[in-house]
Amino acid sequence: MTKILLLDDSSFLRHYLRGSLEEAGYEVEDFLPGSALEVLEWVKAFQPDMVISDYNMPLVDGQTT
Repeated sequence: MTKILLLDDSSFLRHYLRGSLEEAGYEVEDFLPGSALEVLEWVKAFQPDMVISDYNMPLVDGQTT
């Protein structure tokens, strides 16, 4: 199963996207990262096939991660 890590500061959007992706058959982990280091820790632990990231978030942006 394809694993997707979803990063977004909007809890509504994380919930909506997670539901849609899981319905499509993907395994999804989602969270609001507090730092780029935290994102790296999640990537190492979850080992996703894909990362979907909001581009503009407080303290972290999609470009940095």
